[in-house]
Amino acid sequence: CQSVEAITKEFNYSHAYLCREFKKHTGKTMVQCLNESRIIYSTMLLLDPKVSILEIAMRLNYSSQSAYCNAFKEIYNMSPREWQKVQLNS
Repeated sequence: CQSVEAITKEFNYSHAYLCREFKKHTGKTMVQCLNESRIIYSTMLLLDPKVSILEIAMRLNYSSQSAYCNAFKEIYNMSPREWQKVQLNS
């Protein structure tokens, strides 16, 4: 997952311009979309019960397990563990 800075360099636009245009066309900031992408990707990792929540958080460069869980809850309205239980029991 790239950072906003890496993306702006790749397209050779100023950070402010690219972020403003992105939000104008998507209704979300680039940071919001990147964070959502990380959380969506994490759902694939959660399907493996051998991978811990902490390992997923660290693999996706969250500062802590708590930070990852909070970001996950913002999108799915449940903890990663709750989501995992629902998916693995269906």
